[in-house]
Amino acid sequence: MASTDELYQHLHLVSSGDKLPEQQSTQDLLPVDEMELRFHNIRIIEDFWQKNFAYLTQRPLSQYRPLNDFEISGFLGMDLAYLRFCTTNIDLLQTVLKSIQIIPSALKVFATKKLCNMKTATIEAADHGAADGKARRDEVYTQGRCVITGTTDPEVCHIISFAANSAEEVRDRWENGIRSISRLYMVETPTAQTSAFVETRLLSMFSSEVGVSDHHWNTISLSPTLRDWWRKAYFGLKCLDTRDVDSGDENQIMTLRIQFHWMVWREREVGQKPATPLGRTTESIQAAFRPYCGDRSPFDERPTGLSVESGDIFEVPVPRRHMEKMILAFSFQWALVKLLAVGGGVEALDDCPDHPEFLDEFWRFPSDTALMRDIQAFNAAMEAEERRGAAGDSE
Repeated sequence: MASTDELYQHLHLVSSGDKLPEQQSTQDLLPVDEMELRFHNIRIIEDFWQKNFAYLTQRPLSQYRPLNDFEISGFLGMDLAYLRFCTTNIDLLQTVLKSIQIIPSALKVFATKKLCNMKTATIEAADHGAADGKARRDEVYTQGRCVITGTTDPEVCHIISFAANSAEEVRDRWENGIRSISRLYMVETPTAQTSAFVETRLLSMFSSEVGVSDHHWNTISLSPTLRDWWRKAYFGLKCLDTRDVDSGDENQIMTLRIQFHWMVWREREVGQKPATPLGRTTESIQAAFRPYCGDRSPFDERPTGLSVESGDIFEVPVPRRHMEKMILAFSFQWALVKLLAVGGGVEALDDCPDHPEFLDEFWRFPSDTALMRDIQAFNAAMEAEERRGAAGDSE
């Protein structure tokens, strides 16, 4: 399998700078050296899923289906040590199976990435008016240019789709998606953070109330072509770090470094879903991906002739008061884009239901809900018995 910095070399996406951007080695999105160990543990989980399907889902075994590609991409992307530990603990294994089945639902929300409507944004606009707020954002964040290509007249889009919390009926689904992906140890941050901390912060930022993420820390300026490619998971942006000395001033302009990655490409024609599901061996995974984007032609904007490649690093100026949130937004985006690319792209999401097929309205396996009701009924009966006993003693 080719390394990610060799992928998409025939796509000459162009930077408008007058020099090559800083380069840094990229993350291997499909680490072959650990693939067999991952599939060994995935097979254990799939065996458990099949043997316990009827109990967990309260459905006949005839309705069983294997895990789909987006669910498998979750196991390929989660922390390997945590994946191995899950197979040794039945309760944890059931929890992981439930979380994995929420991934396609979360990706369907994420893939509806829309342009940011700055007229409804609340950062800066409250103090300066919507137009002035947009002007300040352009001045501070991107100087009115695409962050990647440097071209003018970019489109402002959300890092994490605003559709995720633009209405109450979507927010609940998105909240469960955030919990699941955070608890599977998929969100990498530049500084070590516990999954509980990441989950709490992401829930606050992206699902605590309707419209909560329509802020400047969740926006980035991209050319129209890049905006479309980003939504389709043709590329992803990995958050690296900030090297500024923190002055303690909330208005200090700091520099966030993000790394461009062309994503791995599932074997398929552009605009089509993969014809075959992912296999369960290293060889089949290697055969399922290729280092170029179908039949797509090169990107022809060439103001200087400098192409953008995997590993290139770009700088985004960000006010200190927004830095933590923007880091988490980019980190969450990176986890979601990887899941989407490995799972087969946005086209494959058409086969996934909006709500996980085997979870109930409480986002639990029906067996868990039935058990909780049995426990509640038992506790209620015990309390009633205690009340009757207390009443008898008082007579």
